[in-house]
Amino acid sequence: MIRKEELNSIDFRSDNGYEFYDVGIWDFMYNIKTQKLYSHCEVYGDLEFLTSVNDIEKLKELLDIIV
Repeated sequence: MIRKEELNSIDFRSDNGYEFYDVGIWDFMYNIKTQKLYSHCEVYGDLEFLTSVNDIEKLKELLDIIV
């Protein structure tokens, strides 16, 4: 299970405690409750489900591949 501290360490931040957005490019949202990664459109606010991931190292790998 990915924790808040781990997400903060890779520059994901949250206002509400469970939706974490990458502060570098704002292209991704990680939901800590469901352990799911979404693509995020900052202009329209749309979310598109990408995958479920519950290991911070796997999340880092995915972000490196996608970006």
